[in-house]
Amino acid sequence: GGFTGDLTLSRLSLDILQRWDVAPVTAGLVDAGADFDTRPGRARANLTAQARGLGFEQSQPEAGSLDIDLDSRWDGTRFDANATVSGDFGDPLRARLVLPLRPGQGGIPDVPPRGEIDGSIAWTGQLGDLWTLVPAPGHVLDGQAELDLRLGGTINDPRVAGRADLTGGQYQNLDAGTILTDLTIRTSIAEDGTVNVALDALDGAKGKVNARTALHLGGDQPSLDLTAEIDKATLVRRDDVTAQISGNLALAGPVSDLALKGRLEIDKAEVRLVNATPPQVVDLEGIRIKGAPVAKADGNGDSVLSLDLNIRAERNSFARGRGLDSEWKMDLAVTGNAAAPVVTGSIEKVRGQLELLGHPFDLARGKVTFDGGNKIDPLLDVALEREADGIHGSILVEGRASDPRLSFASIPALPEDEVLPRVLFGQSKQSLTGAQAIQLATGIATLFGEGPGTLDVLREAAGLDVLRVDGQSADDASVTIGRNIADGVFIGTHQGLGGQGSAVTVEVEVFDGVVVDTELGQQGGSNIGVTLRKDF
Repeated sequence: GGFTGDLTLSRLSLDILQRWDVAPVTAGLVDAGADFDTRPGRARANLTAQARGLGFEQSQPEAGSLDIDLDSRWDGTRFDANATVSGDFGDPLRARLVLPLRPGQGGIPDVPPRGEIDGSIAWTGQLGDLWTLVPAPGHVLDGQAELDLRLGGTINDPRVAGRADLTGGQYQNLDAGTILTDLTIRTSIAEDGTVNVALDALDGAKGKVNARTALHLGGDQPSLDLTAEIDKATLVRRDDVTAQISGNLALAGPVSDLALKGRLEIDKAEVRLVNATPPQVVDLEGIRIKGAPVAKADGNGDSVLSLDLNIRAERNSFARGRGLDSEWKMDLAVTGNAAAPVVTGSIEKVRGQLELLGHPFDLARGKVTFDGGNKIDPLLDVALEREADGIHGSILVEGRASDPRLSFASIPALPEDEVLPRVLFGQSKQSLTGAQAIQLATGIATLFGEGPGTLDVLREAAGLDVLRVDGQSADDASVTIGRNIADGVFIGTHQGLGGQGSAVTVEVEVFDGVVVDTELGQQGGSNIGVTLRKDF
Protein backbone atom coordinates (compact mmCIF):
# COMPACT_ATOMS: atom_id res chain seq x y z
CA GLY A 1 0.00 0.00 0.00
CA GLY A 2 2.97 2.37 0.02
CA PHE A 3 6.57 2.92 1.03
CA THR A 4 8.32 4.70 3.82
CA GLY A 5 12.02 5.24 4.33
CA ASP A 6 14.96 7.53 4.06
CA LEU A 7 18.02 7.81 1.83
CA THR A 8 21.40 9.44 2.38
CA LEU A 9 24.18 10.02 -0.18
CA SER A 10 27.52 11.28 1.10
CA ARG A 11 30.23 12.67 -1.19
CA LEU A 12 29.18 10.69 -4.24
CA SER A 13 31.54 11.42 -7.15
CA LEU A 14 29.56 12.72 -10.12
CA ASP A 15 32.09 11.61 -12.76
CA ILE A 16 30.13 8.38 -12.70
CA LEU A 17 27.59 10.18 -14.92
CA GLN A 18 30.20 10.48 -17.66
CA ARG A 19 31.34 6.87 -17.28
CA TRP A 20 27.75 5.75 -17.64
CA ASP A 21 27.27 8.08 -20.62
CA VAL A 22 24.46 9.91 -18.83
CA ALA A 23 25.91 13.46 -18.79
CA PRO A 24 29.30 15.06 -19.69
CA VAL A 25 30.21 15.73 -16.04
CA THR A 26 33.91 15.23 -15.29
CA ALA A 27 34.09 16.36 -11.64
CA GLY A 28 31.93 17.10 -8.63
CA LEU A 29 30.62 15.67 -5.38
CA VAL A 30 27.02 15.40 -4.21
CA ASP A 31 25.49 15.13 -0.77
CA ALA A 32 21.77 14.35 -0.57
CA GLY A 33 19.15 13.34 1.93
CA ALA A 34 15.54 12.25 1.56
CA ASP A 35 12.77 10.93 3.80
CA PHE A 36 9.47 9.82 2.32
CA ASP A 37 6.16 8.14 3.03
CA THR A 38 3.85 7.22 0.13
CA ARG A 39 1.12 5.45 2.14
CA PRO A 40 -2.42 6.84 1.55
CA GLY A 41 -3.35 9.48 4.10
CA ARG A 42 0.27 9.91 5.21
CA ALA A 43 1.91 10.83 1.89
CA ARG A 44 4.80 13.24 2.20
CA ALA A 45 8.45 13.61 1.16
CA ASN A 46 11.40 15.92 1.72
CA LEU A 47 14.43 16.00 -0.54
CA THR A 48 17.55 18.14 -0.24
CA ALA A 49 20.74 17.91 -2.31
CA GLN A 50 23.96 19.85 -2.64
CA ALA A 51 26.34 19.36 -5.60
CA ARG A 52 29.74 21.04 -5.33
CA GLY A 53 32.54 21.62 -7.85
CA LEU A 54 30.79 20.42 -11.00
CA GLY A 55 33.08 20.37 -14.04
CA PHE A 56 32.04 19.61 -17.61
CA GLU A 57 33.64 17.88 -20.55
CA GLN A 58 35.01 20.18 -23.31
CA SER A 59 34.37 23.34 -21.31
CA GLN A 60 36.91 26.12 -21.85
CA PRO A 61 40.13 25.98 -19.77
CA GLU A 62 39.32 29.13 -17.78
CA ALA A 63 35.86 27.85 -16.83
CA GLY A 64 35.12 27.62 -13.15
CA SER A 65 32.94 25.06 -11.43
CA LEU A 66 29.25 25.04 -10.55
CA ASP A 67 27.43 24.51 -7.28
CA ILE A 68 23.79 23.36 -7.19
CA ASP A 69 21.42 23.41 -4.24
CA LEU A 70 18.03 21.67 -4.39
CA ASP A 71 15.27 21.83 -1.78
CA SER A 72 11.90 20.16 -2.45
CA ARG A 73 8.78 19.22 -0.51
CA TRP A 74 5.74 17.02 -1.19
CA ASP A 75 2.68 17.27 1.00
CA GLY A 76 0.72 14.49 -0.67
CA THR A 77 -1.02 16.70 -3.25
CA ARG A 78 1.57 19.16 -4.48
CA PHE A 79 5.27 18.92 -5.24
CA ASP A 80 7.26 22.17 -4.79
CA ALA A 81 10.95 22.27 -5.77
CA ASN A 82 13.44 25.16 -5.66
CA ALA A 83 16.92 25.02 -7.20
CA THR A 84 19.84 27.45 -7.15
CA VAL A 85 22.84 27.26 -9.49
CA SER A 86 25.81 29.39 -8.48
CA GLY A 87 29.35 29.91 -9.76
CA ASP A 88 31.70 32.53 -11.14
CA PHE A 89 29.03 34.12 -13.36
CA GLY A 90 27.32 36.83 -11.33
CA ASP A 91 24.01 36.32 -9.60
CA PRO A 92 22.87 32.72 -8.98
CA LEU A 93 20.38 31.19 -11.38
CA ARG A 94 17.14 30.38 -9.56
CA ALA A 95 14.46 27.95 -10.72
CA ARG A 96 11.18 26.79 -9.24
CA LEU A 97 8.72 24.07 -10.25
CA VAL A 98 5.30 23.37 -8.73
CA LEU A 99 3.14 20.51 -10.02
CA PRO A 100 0.32 18.33 -8.73
CA LEU A 101 1.46 14.99 -7.36
CA ARG A 102 -0.80 12.45 -5.61
CA PRO A 103 -0.27 8.96 -4.26
CA GLY A 104 -0.74 6.35 -6.95
CA GLN A 105 -1.26 2.65 -7.17
CA GLY A 106 1.49 0.53 -5.70
CA GLY A 107 2.74 3.47 -3.65
CA ILE A 108 4.28 5.24 -6.69
CA PRO A 109 3.26 8.95 -6.89
CA ASP A 110 1.21 9.87 -9.94
CA VAL A 111 0.98 13.17 -11.88
CA PRO A 112 -2.55 13.92 -13.14
CA PRO A 113 -2.33 14.74 -16.90
CA ARG A 114 -4.67 17.73 -16.59
CA GLY A 115 -3.12 19.08 -13.44
CA GLU A 116 -1.92 22.66 -13.64
CA ILE A 117 1.80 23.33 -13.34
CA ASP A 118 3.72 26.44 -12.41
CA GLY A 119 7.41 27.28 -12.70
CA SER A 120 9.98 29.97 -13.30
CA ILE A 121 13.64 30.50 -14.19
CA ALA A 122 15.38 33.80 -13.45
CA TRP A 123 18.97 35.01 -13.79
CA THR A 124 20.82 38.29 -14.27
CA GLY A 125 24.52 38.55 -14.84
CA GLN A 126 27.46 38.81 -17.24
CA LEU A 127 27.05 36.10 -19.85
CA GLY A 128 30.78 35.86 -20.54
CA ASP A 129 31.39 34.38 -17.08
CA LEU A 130 28.85 31.64 -17.77
CA TRP A 131 29.92 31.15 -21.41
CA THR A 132 33.25 29.64 -20.34
CA LEU A 133 31.28 26.53 -19.37
CA VAL A 134 29.96 26.12 -22.93
CA PRO A 135 31.98 23.62 -25.04
CA ALA A 136 32.43 26.03 -27.97
CA PRO A 137 36.08 27.17 -27.96
CA GLY A 138 35.78 28.79 -31.41
CA HIS A 139 33.01 31.13 -30.26
CA VAL A 140 32.97 33.92 -27.68
CA LEU A 141 29.77 35.55 -26.41
CA ASP A 142 29.53 38.19 -23.70
CA GLY A 143 27.17 40.89 -22.45
CA GLN A 144 24.66 41.70 -19.74
CA ALA A 145 22.01 38.97 -19.73
CA GLU A 146 18.56 38.90 -18.18
CA LEU A 147 16.53 35.69 -18.11
CA ASP A 148 12.91 35.61 -16.92
CA LEU A 149 10.91 32.57 -18.06
CA ARG A 150 7.60 31.29 -16.73
CA LEU A 151 6.07 27.83 -17.06
CA GLY A 152 2.32 27.26 -17.02
CA GLY A 153 -0.45 25.18 -18.53
CA THR A 154 -0.94 21.51 -17.75
CA ILE A 155 1.17 18.37 -17.90
CA ASN A 156 -0.36 17.48 -21.28
CA ASP A 157 -0.18 21.05 -22.58
CA PRO A 158 2.74 22.93 -20.97
CA ARG A 159 3.29 26.56 -21.95
CA VAL A 160 6.40 28.72 -21.63
CA ALA A 161 6.35 32.52 -21.61
CA GLY A 162 8.78 35.28 -20.70
CA ARG A 163 11.89 36.87 -22.11
CA ALA A 164 15.65 36.48 -22.49
CA ASP A 165 17.63 39.63 -23.29
CA LEU A 166 21.28 40.45 -23.96
CA THR A 167 22.50 44.05 -23.99
CA GLY A 168 25.93 45.60 -24.50
CA GLY A 169 27.05 42.29 -25.94
CA GLN A 170 29.86 41.08 -28.14
CA TYR A 171 30.22 37.95 -30.25
CA GLN A 172 33.35 36.57 -31.92
CA ASN A 173 33.79 33.65 -34.27
CA LEU A 174 37.50 32.92 -33.97
CA ASP A 175 37.62 30.74 -37.11
CA ALA A 176 35.93 33.16 -39.52
CA GLY A 177 37.10 36.32 -37.76
CA THR A 178 33.51 37.52 -37.35
CA ILE A 179 33.08 40.26 -34.74
CA LEU A 180 29.74 41.68 -33.62
CA THR A 181 29.79 44.56 -31.15
CA ASP A 182 27.05 46.66 -29.53
CA LEU A 183 25.09 43.41 -29.68
CA THR A 184 21.50 43.51 -28.50
CA ILE A 185 19.27 40.43 -28.50
CA ARG A 186 15.65 40.65 -27.38
CA THR A 187 13.84 37.33 -27.03
CA SER A 188 10.20 37.00 -26.04
CA ILE A 189 8.11 33.86 -25.75
CA ALA A 190 4.36 34.21 -26.15
CA GLU A 191 1.88 31.88 -24.47
CA ASP A 192 0.99 30.32 -27.82
CA GLY A 193 4.59 29.05 -28.08
CA THR A 194 5.87 31.63 -30.58
CA VAL A 195 9.49 32.63 -29.93
CA ASN A 196 10.35 36.10 -31.26
CA VAL A 197 14.01 37.17 -31.49
CA ALA A 198 15.31 40.60 -32.51
CA LEU A 199 19.06 41.01 -33.06
CA ASP A 200 20.91 44.27 -33.74
CA ALA A 201 24.69 44.64 -33.90
CA LEU A 202 27.66 46.40 -35.47
CA ASP A 203 30.57 44.66 -37.15
CA GLY A 204 33.14 46.29 -34.88
CA ALA A 205 33.06 49.46 -37.01
CA LYS A 206 30.20 51.09 -38.94
CA GLY A 207 28.71 47.99 -40.57
CA LYS A 208 25.28 46.89 -39.35
CA VAL A 209 23.56 43.54 -38.93
CA ASN A 210 19.84 43.28 -38.11
CA ALA A 211 17.78 40.10 -37.85
CA ARG A 212 14.20 39.29 -36.89
CA THR A 213 13.04 35.75 -36.17
CA ALA A 214 9.69 34.16 -35.33
CA LEU A 215 9.74 30.48 -34.38
CA HIS A 216 6.22 29.05 -34.26
CA LEU A 217 6.16 25.99 -32.02
CA GLY A 218 2.38 25.51 -31.91
CA GLY A 219 0.60 23.11 -34.20
CA ASP A 220 1.72 19.83 -35.70
CA GLN A 221 4.73 21.23 -37.55
CA PRO A 222 7.06 23.91 -36.10
CA SER A 223 7.88 26.68 -38.57
CA LEU A 224 10.43 29.47 -38.84
CA ASP A 225 10.31 32.94 -40.33
CA LEU A 226 13.65 34.79 -40.29
CA THR A 227 14.75 37.94 -42.12
CA ALA A 228 18.22 39.48 -41.96
CA GLU A 229 19.57 42.75 -43.31
CA ILE A 230 23.31 43.35 -43.66
CA ASP A 231 24.67 46.83 -44.41
CA LYS A 232 28.39 47.07 -45.29
CA ALA A 233 29.37 44.66 -42.54
CA THR A 234 32.79 43.00 -42.48
CA LEU A 235 31.83 39.48 -41.40
CA VAL A 236 34.99 37.64 -42.49
CA ARG A 237 38.40 38.63 -41.16
CA ARG A 238 41.01 35.97 -41.79
CA ASP A 239 44.64 35.96 -42.78
CA ASP A 240 43.63 34.74 -46.23
CA VAL A 241 40.21 36.41 -46.73
CA THR A 242 38.54 39.67 -45.70
CA ALA A 243 35.02 40.44 -46.93
CA GLN A 244 32.54 43.29 -46.45
CA ILE A 245 28.96 42.31 -47.32
CA SER A 246 25.57 43.95 -47.84
CA GLY A 247 22.25 42.35 -48.64
CA ASN A 248 19.05 40.71 -47.46
CA LEU A 249 18.32 37.11 -46.49
CA ALA A 250 15.09 35.30 -45.69
CA LEU A 251 14.76 31.85 -44.14
CA ALA A 252 11.20 30.56 -43.94
CA GLY A 253 9.01 27.48 -43.96
CA PRO A 254 8.42 24.37 -41.87
CA VAL A 255 11.52 23.34 -39.91
CA SER A 256 11.74 20.16 -41.98
CA ASP A 257 11.56 22.04 -45.31
CA LEU A 258 13.20 25.45 -44.97
CA ALA A 259 13.98 27.77 -47.88
CA LEU A 260 16.85 30.29 -47.83
CA LYS A 261 16.49 33.15 -50.30
CA GLY A 262 18.25 36.44 -50.74
CA ARG A 263 20.73 38.67 -52.48
CA LEU A 264 24.22 39.44 -51.25
CA GLU A 265 26.49 42.20 -52.55
CA ILE A 266 30.22 41.93 -51.92
CA ASP A 267 31.09 45.57 -51.21
CA LYS A 268 34.77 44.85 -50.76
CA ALA A 269 36.78 41.66 -50.50
CA GLU A 270 40.42 40.72 -50.48
CA VAL A 271 41.78 37.23 -50.99
CA ARG A 272 45.43 36.88 -49.99
CA LEU A 273 47.30 33.99 -51.57
CA VAL A 274 49.19 32.99 -48.44
CA ASN A 275 49.80 29.71 -46.69
CA ALA A 276 47.88 30.86 -43.61
CA THR A 277 46.59 27.50 -42.46
CA PRO A 278 48.68 24.57 -41.18
CA PRO A 279 48.62 21.17 -42.89
CA GLN A 280 45.58 19.12 -42.05
CA VAL A 281 45.55 15.54 -40.84
CA VAL A 282 43.97 13.25 -43.41
CA ASP A 283 40.57 11.98 -42.31
CA LEU A 284 40.48 8.22 -42.78
CA GLU A 285 36.85 7.32 -43.39
CA GLY A 286 35.30 3.99 -42.56
CA ILE A 287 37.48 3.40 -39.47
CA ARG A 288 35.74 2.02 -36.36
CA ILE A 289 37.26 0.96 -33.06
CA LYS A 290 36.65 -2.73 -32.44
CA GLY A 291 33.94 -3.19 -29.84
CA ALA A 292 32.79 0.45 -30.00
CA PRO A 293 29.07 1.05 -30.57
CA VAL A 294 27.98 1.93 -34.08
CA ALA A 295 27.35 5.65 -34.45
CA LYS A 296 23.70 6.54 -34.63
CA ALA A 297 22.22 8.66 -37.40
CA ASP A 298 21.95 12.35 -36.55
CA GLY A 299 18.22 12.36 -37.25
CA ASN A 300 18.44 15.22 -39.74
CA GLY A 301 18.11 13.13 -42.85
CA ASP A 302 14.55 14.30 -43.45
CA SER A 303 15.41 18.00 -43.12
CA VAL A 304 15.82 19.93 -46.40
CA LEU A 305 17.20 23.44 -46.86
CA SER A 306 16.53 24.74 -50.36
CA LEU A 307 18.62 27.63 -51.72
CA ASP A 308 17.89 30.58 -53.96
CA LEU A 309 20.75 33.06 -53.56
CA ASN A 310 22.32 35.67 -55.80
CA ILE A 311 25.85 36.81 -54.99
CA ARG A 312 27.25 39.82 -56.85
CA ALA A 313 30.34 42.00 -56.77
CA GLU A 314 30.67 44.85 -59.27
CA ARG A 315 34.27 45.63 -58.29
CA ASN A 316 36.57 46.01 -55.25
CA SER A 317 37.15 42.26 -54.98
CA PHE A 318 40.89 41.74 -54.95
CA ALA A 319 43.18 38.71 -55.12
CA ARG A 320 46.73 39.46 -54.01
CA GLY A 321 49.84 37.53 -53.12
CA ARG A 322 52.63 35.50 -54.72
CA GLY A 323 53.26 38.39 -57.07
CA LEU A 324 49.59 38.72 -58.13
CA ASP A 325 47.70 41.99 -57.71
CA SER A 326 44.27 41.77 -59.36
CA GLU A 327 40.67 42.99 -59.16
CA TRP A 328 37.64 40.86 -60.04
CA LYS A 329 33.85 41.01 -60.39
CA MET A 330 31.32 38.23 -59.92
CA ASP A 331 27.71 37.27 -60.56
CA LEU A 332 26.75 33.89 -59.08
CA ALA A 333 23.45 32.10 -58.51
CA VAL A 334 23.25 29.37 -55.87
CA THR A 335 20.24 27.05 -56.09
CA GLY A 336 19.45 23.43 -55.23
CA ASN A 337 19.72 22.51 -51.55
CA ALA A 338 22.38 22.79 -48.88
CA ALA A 339 23.42 19.15 -49.28
CA ALA A 340 23.93 19.53 -53.06
CA PRO A 341 24.13 23.22 -54.05
CA VAL A 342 24.10 24.17 -57.73
CA VAL A 343 26.29 27.17 -58.62
CA THR A 344 26.02 29.00 -61.94
CA GLY A 345 27.57 32.24 -63.15
CA SER A 346 31.10 33.56 -63.43
CA ILE A 347 33.92 35.49 -61.78
CA GLU A 348 35.75 37.77 -64.24
CA LYS A 349 38.84 39.94 -64.03
CA VAL A 350 38.60 43.72 -64.00
CA ARG A 351 42.33 44.37 -64.09
CA GLY A 352 45.46 42.79 -62.75
CA GLN A 353 49.16 42.14 -62.93
CA LEU A 354 51.49 39.34 -61.95
CA GLU A 355 55.10 40.00 -61.00
CA LEU A 356 57.24 36.95 -61.68
CA LEU A 357 60.91 37.17 -60.69
CA GLY A 358 60.72 40.94 -60.76
CA HIS A 359 59.08 41.16 -64.21
CA PRO A 360 55.42 42.27 -64.60
CA PHE A 361 52.88 40.20 -66.58
CA ASP A 362 49.51 41.76 -67.50
CA LEU A 363 46.34 39.84 -66.59
CA ALA A 364 44.97 40.03 -70.12
CA ARG A 365 42.19 37.47 -69.67
CA GLY A 366 40.63 35.99 -66.56
CA LYS A 367 37.35 34.13 -66.13
CA VAL A 368 36.11 31.45 -63.75
CA THR A 369 32.87 29.88 -65.01
CA PHE A 370 30.49 27.84 -62.84
CA ASP A 371 28.32 25.67 -65.08
CA GLY A 372 25.96 24.19 -62.47
CA GLY A 373 27.31 20.67 -62.47
CA ASN A 374 26.69 18.10 -59.76
CA LYS A 375 30.18 18.85 -58.46
CA ILE A 376 31.30 22.45 -57.90
CA ASP A 377 34.31 22.42 -60.24
CA PRO A 378 34.50 25.66 -62.27
CA LEU A 379 36.23 26.17 -65.61
CA LEU A 380 39.35 28.36 -65.62
CA ASP A 381 40.44 30.63 -68.47
CA VAL A 382 43.36 32.84 -67.41
CA ALA A 383 46.00 34.46 -69.61
CA LEU A 384 49.03 36.43 -68.30
CA GLU A 385 50.98 38.29 -70.97
CA ARG A 386 54.32 40.11 -71.24
CA GLU A 387 56.18 41.56 -74.21
CA ALA A 388 59.98 41.72 -74.12
CA ASP A 389 62.88 41.28 -76.54
CA GLY A 390 60.41 41.28 -79.46
CA ILE A 391 58.50 38.33 -78.00
CA HIS A 392 54.85 38.48 -76.85
CA GLY A 393 54.72 35.69 -74.26
CA SER A 394 51.70 34.25 -72.46
CA ILE A 395 51.17 32.07 -69.39
CA LEU A 396 47.88 30.18 -69.80
CA VAL A 397 45.86 28.43 -67.08
CA GLU A 398 42.90 26.48 -68.46
CA GLY A 399 40.61 23.56 -67.61
CA ARG A 400 38.76 22.52 -64.49
CA ALA A 401 39.82 23.90 -61.10
CA SER A 402 40.35 20.33 -59.88
CA ASP A 403 42.85 19.65 -62.68
CA PRO A 404 44.09 22.90 -64.26
CA ARG A 405 46.43 22.88 -67.25
CA LEU A 406 49.43 25.26 -67.29
CA SER A 407 50.93 26.10 -70.66
CA PHE A 408 53.05 28.77 -72.37
CA ALA A 409 52.58 30.42 -75.77
CA SER A 410 54.19 33.26 -77.71
CA ILE A 411 54.05 35.41 -80.84
CA PRO A 412 56.09 34.59 -82.88
CA ALA A 413 55.63 30.95 -81.92
CA LEU A 414 58.34 29.39 -79.78
CA PRO A 415 58.63 26.02 -78.03
CA GLU A 416 56.88 26.17 -74.64
CA ASP A 417 60.11 25.80 -72.66
CA GLU A 418 61.62 28.80 -74.47
CA VAL A 419 58.84 31.33 -73.74
CA LEU A 420 59.68 32.30 -70.15
CA PRO A 421 63.49 32.40 -70.64
CA ARG A 422 63.03 34.82 -73.56
CA VAL A 423 60.53 37.18 -71.90
CA LEU A 424 62.22 37.08 -68.46
CA PHE A 425 65.94 37.01 -69.25
CA GLY A 426 66.07 37.89 -72.96
CA GLN A 427 67.91 34.70 -73.90
CA SER A 428 67.23 31.10 -74.80
CA LYS A 429 66.94 28.26 -72.35
CA GLN A 430 70.38 26.91 -73.23
CA SER A 431 71.98 30.29 -72.47
CA LEU A 432 70.64 30.61 -68.90
CA THR A 433 73.15 30.66 -66.09
CA GLY A 434 72.85 28.21 -63.24
CA ALA A 435 71.45 30.94 -60.99
CA GLN A 436 68.90 31.99 -63.60
CA ALA A 437 67.75 28.40 -64.14
CA ILE A 438 67.26 27.88 -60.38
CA GLN A 439 65.39 31.17 -60.06
CA LEU A 440 63.10 30.28 -62.95
CA ALA A 441 62.27 26.85 -61.54
CA THR A 442 61.77 28.26 -58.04
CA GLY A 443 59.45 31.04 -59.25
CA ILE A 444 57.21 28.67 -61.21
CA ALA A 445 57.09 26.03 -58.44
CA THR A 446 56.22 28.57 -55.74
CA LEU A 447 53.56 30.32 -57.81
CA PHE A 448 51.71 27.35 -59.27
CA GLY A 449 52.64 24.46 -56.99
CA GLU A 450 50.66 23.32 -53.99
CA GLY A 451 53.76 22.77 -51.87
CA PRO A 452 56.95 24.70 -51.13
CA GLY A 453 59.37 25.85 -53.81
CA THR A 454 62.43 23.95 -55.03
CA LEU A 455 64.83 25.81 -52.73
CA ASP A 456 62.51 25.23 -49.77
CA VAL A 457 62.63 21.48 -50.39
CA LEU A 458 66.44 21.55 -50.65
CA ARG A 459 66.77 23.73 -47.54
CA GLU A 460 64.59 21.41 -45.44
CA ALA A 461 66.34 18.28 -46.76
CA ALA A 462 69.77 19.74 -45.89
CA GLY A 463 68.65 20.87 -42.44
CA LEU A 464 69.51 24.51 -43.17
CA ASP A 465 67.82 27.66 -41.88
CA VAL A 466 68.85 29.79 -44.90
CA LEU A 467 69.30 28.74 -48.55
CA ARG A 468 69.06 31.61 -51.02
CA VAL A 469 70.10 32.28 -54.64
CA ASP A 470 70.68 35.95 -55.53
CA GLY A 471 71.61 37.83 -58.69
CA GLN A 472 70.30 38.14 -62.24
CA SER A 473 73.39 37.30 -64.28
CA ALA A 474 76.50 35.16 -64.18
CA ASP A 475 78.53 38.14 -62.97
CA ASP A 476 76.59 38.79 -59.76
CA ALA A 477 74.96 35.39 -58.99
CA SER A 478 75.59 33.91 -55.55
CA VAL A 479 74.37 31.29 -53.09
CA THR A 480 73.95 31.89 -49.34
CA ILE A 481 73.52 29.07 -46.81
CA GLY A 482 73.51 29.08 -43.01
CA ARG A 483 72.15 27.77 -39.70
CA ASN A 484 71.32 28.99 -36.22
CA ILE A 485 73.76 26.92 -34.13
CA ALA A 486 72.56 28.32 -30.79
CA ASP A 487 70.08 30.82 -29.40
CA GLY A 488 71.08 34.15 -30.95
CA VAL A 489 74.08 32.72 -32.89
CA PHE A 490 73.99 32.37 -36.71
CA ILE A 491 76.81 31.10 -38.92
CA GLY A 492 76.68 31.06 -42.69
CA THR A 493 78.68 31.14 -45.91
CA HIS A 494 78.27 33.26 -49.04
CA GLN A 495 79.58 31.74 -52.29
CA GLY A 496 79.77 33.70 -55.53
CA LEU A 497 78.99 31.84 -58.76
CA GLY A 498 80.73 34.32 -61.00
CA GLY A 499 84.24 34.31 -59.54
CA GLN A 500 83.48 36.78 -56.72
CA GLY A 501 84.91 34.41 -54.09
CA SER A 502 83.36 33.29 -50.82
CA ALA A 503 82.98 34.58 -47.28
CA VAL A 504 82.02 33.23 -43.85
CA THR A 505 79.52 35.23 -41.76
CA VAL A 506 78.96 35.00 -38.01
CA GLU A 507 76.18 36.90 -36.21
CA VAL A 508 75.84 36.99 -32.42
CA GLU A 509 72.98 38.73 -30.58
CA VAL A 510 74.76 39.91 -27.42
CA PHE A 511 71.80 41.87 -26.06
CA ASP A 512 68.14 42.15 -27.01
CA GLY A 513 68.23 44.11 -30.28
CA VAL A 514 72.07 44.38 -30.40
CA VAL A 515 73.82 42.11 -32.95
CA VAL A 516 77.58 41.84 -33.61
CA ASP A 517 78.33 40.48 -37.09
CA THR A 518 81.65 39.56 -38.67
CA GLU A 519 82.58 38.48 -42.20
CA LEU A 520 85.86 36.86 -43.26
CA GLY A 521 86.47 36.72 -47.02
CA GLN A 522 88.37 34.05 -48.93
CA GLN A 523 90.77 36.60 -50.38
CA GLY A 524 91.72 38.05 -46.98
CA GLY A 525 89.10 40.81 -46.67
CA SER A 526 87.13 40.98 -43.43
CA ASN A 527 84.87 43.32 -41.50
CA ILE A 528 83.10 43.58 -38.18
CA GLY A 529 79.99 45.59 -37.35
CA VAL A 530 77.40 46.25 -34.68
CA THR A 531 73.70 46.41 -35.59
CA LEU A 532 71.12 48.05 -33.33
CA ARG A 533 67.52 47.07 -33.93
CA LYS A 534 64.36 48.50 -32.36
CA ASP A 535 60.89 47.22 -33.23
CA PHE A 536 58.03 49.73 -32.95
